[in-house]
Amino acid sequence: MERNYIYKLIINLIQKSGKNLLGLFSRYSFSFQLRKDEGTNTDSNKVDLSFCGNKSFGLVRVFLVFVGMVWGVGAISQTTGDFQSRATGNWSNYTTWNRYNGSAWVAATSLQVPTSSNAVTIQSGHTITIDATASCASLTMSTPSTTNKLVFGGAFTLTVSGAFTTNVSTGSTSSTIDLLTGRLDVGSFSLTSGSSFSKFTYLNITTGTVNCTGNFTCSGSQTVIGSGSGSNLGSCFINIGGAFSSGITFNAGTSTVNFNGTSSQTIPLYTYNIVKVNNTAGVSLSGNTTISNLKIGDVTANSIFNDAGFTITGTTLDFTSGTYNTTATTTNAYKWTTYNVSSGTTVDFALNGSQTIPSTTYFNLKTSGGGGTKTAGGNITLGATSTL
Repeated sequence: MERNYIYKLIINLIQKSGKNLLGLFSRYSFSFQLRKDEGTNTDSNKVDLSFCGNKSFGLVRVFLVFVGMVWGVGAISQTTGDFQSRATGNWSNYTTWNRYNGSAWVAATSLQVPTSSNAVTIQSGHTITIDATASCASLTMSTPSTTNKLVFGGAFTLTVSGAFTTNVSTGSTSSTIDLLTGRLDVGSFSLTSGSSFSKFTYLNITTGTVNCTGNFTCSGSQTVIGSGSGSNLGSCFINIGGAFSSGITFNAGTSTVNFNGTSSQTIPLYTYNIVKVNNTAGVSLSGNTTISNLKIGDVTANSIFNDAGFTITGTTLDFTSGTYNTTATTTNAYKWTTYNVSSGTTVDFALNGSQTIPSTTYFNLKTSGGGGTKTAGGNITLGATSTL
C-alpha cells in the first residue's frame, strides 16, 4: 500500500465530509506511519497512529472510525496471489516480487512469479525486464515518485488479459514502457500522464507489436507513443480493437496502425504512415487526416471505411475487400495518387451534393448520394456492377 494512496483517500474524505471532520482536524494533531513488513522492506497493511488533543473522547472515536474507513478501502485493494515489484529485476525471477498472502505483502519464494491469473503492480522506482514469455491478469504501474519502467529484453511476448494502466500525475515523475522489439497483448490500455513537463508516460516501440483487443485510452497531454527520446516509431504494428484516444503525441514514423474491432471505430487526428481497416462494422475519420498508405480489408473481408466527409492527404490506397464510402466534397472525394484495387470492392460517392469521381478503375461504383452533380474527373473504367 503506497502512502500517496492513503493521502489521496484522506483528502477526498475531508473534502466530502464538510465542517464536522474539518473541525476535528483543527482540534487535534495526529500522524500515521505505515509499518514495514519484516524481511521485505515494503509497506504492510498495518498503521501506527498517534494523536493528541484535549477534546471529548467522542471526537477521538470519530477520528478512529475515519482511519478505519481509510484503511478499509486500502485493505480490499489487494487479492490473495497479487504481485507487486519488490526491487528492480527480471520478471521471471522470484526475488523481483512480493506476493500478497491474504493479509500482508511477503517476499515471493522460489517459483512464485506472476501468471495469467495474477494482478501485478510495478512500484515507483523499479525497472522490470521481460526476459521470457510472460502473462498476468492485469498490470498497473503505480504513481511514480521515481521513474518506473517495463522493459522488454528481447522479442518476448507479455500477455495481459485485462487492463494495462499507468498512473502518472501532475505530482509525479514518468513511467516508461520499452516494448522495443517485443510483443504486448493487452485487453485494454489506460495510459495517464500529467499536463506539464517531465510528467510523461512513454510507450516506445521499434519493430515490436501491440495487440489491444479493447480500448486504447490515453489521458494527459504528456503521453508519448514513439521509439524513445522523442524519436518516431519504427516499422511496428499497433492493432486496436476498441476506441483510440486523441490528444497525445503520436510519432508515426514507419508504423502500421490496424483498426480491427467488431464494432464501429473512429480514427483519431494524428499523422499516420500506414492505416489498416479490418472491421466490417466500419471505421471512420474524425477530421482531415494525413495517411500515407490506407489499406482496406487485407485481413478481414467486407471491411468498411468511411471518410465521413473529411479530406485525406495521402499517396497510396490498397483496397482488397469491402466498401469505401466517401462524402467528401468536390475534388477531395476518393483522392489518391496510386490506386491498388481488387475485384469485388465497392466505392460509394454518397454525398448529398456535388462530387468529382477520380479517373481510375472501379469494380462496383455507386452514387447513392442524392442532389448535386457527380462529375467524372477523366476516363473511368467500370467493373461488373455499378449503380449510378
